[in-house]
Amino acid sequence: MKKLLATFALLVPMAAPLGGTTAAYADFSTTYNVPGTYSYVVPLSAVGFSFVVSGGVGGDADGTTTALHGGAGGVVSGEILAAPGTAFTVDVGGQQAESGYIWGGAQGGNADCPYFCAGSGGGASDIRGVVIAGGGGGAGSLWTNGVPTLLPGGAGGYPVGLAGAGTGAGAGATTSGPGSGGAASGGGTAGASGSGTTGGAGGVKGTRATSAYFGGGGGGGLYGGGGASAGGGGGGLSWASSAVSDARYCTGCNTGFAGSVQITPIGASGLAGIGSSTGLASSTCAARGGTVLTDTTNEGVRTFVYAYESASEVDVCFRAEQTPSGPGVGGMVAITPTVPQAAVNGVQPPSVEPPPIGVPTIGTPTVGTPTLDANGSYCTTPPSGSPANALPGAHPVSAGTLPGGTTWAFDAYSDAASTAWVCVRVGTLVNERVVVPIAPPTAVLPTLPLPAVTLPTVTNPSVDITPGYDVTVVPDADTP
Repeated sequence: MKKLLATFALLVPMAAPLGGTTAAYADFSTTYNVPGTYSYVVPLSAVGFSFVVSGGVGGDADGTTTALHGGAGGVVSGEILAAPGTAFTVDVGGQQAESGYIWGGAQGGNADCPYFCAGSGGGASDIRGVVIAGGGGGAGSLWTNGVPTLLPGGAGGYPVGLAGAGTGAGAGATTSGPGSGGAASGGGTAGASGSGTTGGAGGVKGTRATSAYFGGGGGGGLYGGGGASAGGGGGGLSWASSAVSDARYCTGCNTGFAGSVQITPIGASGLAGIGSSTGLASSTCAARGGTVLTDTTNEGVRTFVYAYESASEVDVCFRAEQTPSGPGVGGMVAITPTVPQAAVNGVQPPSVEPPPIGVPTIGTPTVGTPTLDANGSYCTTPPSGSPANALPGAHPVSAGTLPGGTTWAFDAYSDAASTAWVCVRVGTLVNERVVVPIAPPTAVLPTLPLPAVTLPTVTNPSVDITPGYDVTVVPDADTP
């Protein structure tokens, strides 16, 4: 449950509860849908991830990416365990000339073909070493008396990629190996068989007295589909590692042109095997590309503190876990500027016909860069000379003892004016305080027009500004 500890305005703390769960912060799915190669890093406090991987669609026979006749890409979903910080290479297969890391086969010879020719095979998408989704075969075409007939490519999938259409179509890949190329037709060359992960190229144009043939390329995959001589290319083979849990295959289920890879981190809370729980609030900062402030292991407990800084918010994430892969506690504190308050001082209206006094123009307060020191007890017991903790409720915010006997305490502090702290204490060696400064906004004094009768009294006019900000605590699902 999120806890909005306080909203500060006019130096008066006001508690305002927020409903919801950690899922609003923890569901940080990452989707790659532009052909190319990427790197995905498992967030801290995640124990793995679920995925949906889609192979690219085969190219259409008119040389565009409308995918009317290119073979559909295969789709594979599942879950896998992985240690926090583990990096995975992700490849997104494309359609037509955009094929990705694992390429589909090239189209057949399109010389002397004005339009409705042949498409290349769709590229496979993958998370290397984990899963591959086969690409669809490229479409081919048959011209008879100047009228084209489009011959669809085969779909990528599992346990086989499907064959393309046409008498000289490419075969789909199987678990035994790449698909074979289509036989030569009409005096043209045969389509190439798939080679390894790459689909075979389509054959060079074949002709007869009143007809011409253009062969589509095979789709990429664990094994590539065969290229066509007179028809569509074969689909590539999908695959999942034996380490994948609950692997599910769908042949020809991606009809959306390019491939894609969607990855969602899985948190440790409530895990049975690998389960389907979402990530934890404490993984938010790392998932957003935040900065590690500390990551240390002492007394058999790993403790990390991350900070994520944007133009409108600072998030501080923290977690303590028994090693290896034991129970843990943690959460996130979000510090967000809100609309500030302001008052004009030093203006005494006259007794007769007072002039209107305008409203000052107020900028937006800014949240500064967080820093770390070893004063983790200050949130609960502020040092001498500091204002009392303006955050309502008990302090520390949460505390307890891990099953191994290590004590922990998480807390937050604000002076309701210019600073907020987040404190993390674990055992006898971790005693961290994150200091987040709050800079007041700028203000422009209002224009003071002359009254009709008498002048107002104006003595050193000024504007008092109270920077506004919210302090919200979002504990992990396993944290009280």
